[in-house]
Amino acid sequence: MMTYISDKDKVLTGDEVYEIYGCHVNHDKIIEIFKYFSGLNKYWNCIEKAIIAQKLLKSGQVVVGAMLVANEDFSATYGFHYNPPYEFHSWLQFEDNNTLDLSLPGVIEKGLSCIDSHGPILFGRKPIILNGTPPNWIRYEAHNTYAPNKRFYI
Repeated sequence: MMTYISDKDKVLTGDEVYEIYGCHVNHDKIIEIFKYFSGLNKYWNCIEKAIIAQKLLKSGQVVVGAMLVANEDFSATYGFHYNPPYEFHSWLQFEDNNTLDLSLPGVIEKGLSCIDSHGPILFGRKPIILNGTPPNWIRYEAHNTYAPNKRFYI
């Protein structure tokens, strides 16, 4: 995950509310989990968010890899390639291939704030929490997993 100095003061309170896309995990449970993110950075800490969710849900596998979000007309993407420790993304994956990405709102917000010569990179998208099967405008590529009580290599 790329780190920018301007991102350092983007701290979560735990009271943030985002639209939830999908219905794999109970929506009230997701809101409860988000409260534990108080003090974490909105744009960073994707591994910590996935580990917290895994511990509270007592299920799912923390995955580390790459992900990209396409803008409304698929002309540009924003996200993270797999180049640890500098650039990567992390989410929770379940046995039935459903995805819970509690860091996705920050990724989308960051993409909306990034501008190229044509304007915002992720125009036409709004921050969401992915809670099920990813839509066709979000791509995940798993590279490694985290297992409790084992060292985590990325």
